[in-house]
Amino acid sequence: MAKIGNVLKKPERDRVEEKHPRMVITWIHYSKLVRSAYQFYGEDSEEVKELADLIWADGRVLQSLLIRRLDADEYEIIAGHKRTLACKHLTEVIGLKGYEFLPCMVVDSNDVRARWQVMSTNFHHPKSQYEIMKEIEDKKYLMETHPEEFSDELMRGRMVERLAKALHMSRSVVADYQNISHNLIDEGKEAFKEQKIDKSAAVALASLPEQEQKKLLDTGSVTHTSVKEYKKTLMEPKQEPSLMLIKKAYEYFSPEKDTDSASYKEYLLTCYGKSHGGGGYSGFNYQCSPRGLKINNFAEITWNRFMQLLDDALPNRYEKKEETLPGQLMIENTDMDLKEENVPEAHETVDYSTWKIWTENKLAEEIFYIKDLGEKKIIVRNTVTECGYTEMWYIWQEGLHLADCAASKDKCMEVLNEKAEFKEE
Repeated sequence: MAKIGNVLKKPERDRVEEKHPRMVITWIHYSKLVRSAYQFYGEDSEEVKELADLIWADGRVLQSLLIRRLDADEYEIIAGHKRTLACKHLTEVIGLKGYEFLPCMVVDSNDVRARWQVMSTNFHHPKSQYEIMKEIEDKKYLMETHPEEFSDELMRGRMVERLAKALHMSRSVVADYQNISHNLIDEGKEAFKEQKIDKSAAVALASLPEQEQKKLLDTGSVTHTSVKEYKKTLMEPKQEPSLMLIKKAYEYFSPEKDTDSASYKEYLLTCYGKSHGGGGYSGFNYQCSPRGLKINNFAEITWNRFMQLLDDALPNRYEKKEETLPGQLMIENTDMDLKEENVPEAHETVDYSTWKIWTENKLAEEIFYIKDLGEKKIIVRNTVTECGYTEMWYIWQEGLHLADCAASKDKCMEVLNEKAEFKEE
């Protein structure tokens, strides 16, 4: 942690007389003293009035102002903004005489040191979170544009580390304030300045896109909790799965059981919904619950909604149903754009007597069958349900998580047939 005195480079002190320069006090009218462009710290009117009462009680300003000359008849205040306002209040508002002139010490400071001195003279001033943010940005600007003015000790490391040392803060706190400064929209910064939102809310708000920030600010009440909740709603998918994905789900969910809508919906709810199961293959995955179905990263839909979308995707699925094989789709709507995806063919049953049992979960009534093909292994998870069995297929390799290896049954059968180690009954 850098010491305050080691922040700026020390001026040349080769000559003894420069070690203790003579303090010359000049009395200057308050109208010739102008606010520093680098003064962003707040000046509470009640605090100014209280200070005016103290000056009145003492009969004069006890502490000299620190100023620098701007031109022949104008000076910039470096330290003493509130004292100037207090004397102006005593003269113009109260109507007292003798407070028009303030004791000032004129210093020869360049812009860098003047800017730094404004901040350093406010070191013990109680700062708002907005003022801390501004102070960090000002010091960052000075370090980037005038590195030669700062000590070598301070200028080591990344910028966030330099600021943390200079301000005696943790790097994470500095990073939070920089995030607010760089990413919070102007309306948000104004609310932050007026203390309508605190730092935690400002940090959370700054992580949102600009239009979403504005929407939240327009509500008039922004807290860290409300922003977090709003972010959750943004992350939740709103779009329903496409009709093509509905068809894929239908093919996966035993279409041969679909003799009428009511009974098929009951079958889906009983065998899939109540199982809280999930599965799929490359390009398609699902997660079921009694409430509904979630396909890929799209919004969850209820089972009623699934049946409605299924009617839209396959409006003629009950026509000539008796001519289809179990598990085979019959699509009459030739106007439907199937893109490059093929209508799945019927699956044949598999004789697991030639497979090894990899593992068994008797409590969940699950059996994992495995066919070892060397580098690749075909695994089938066979789960008992109220309606019979459901299957999940995987092409697994060492080092991979099983859940990441889900594949379609057709793909698994292709791999098996390529190895010529398996023949379907």
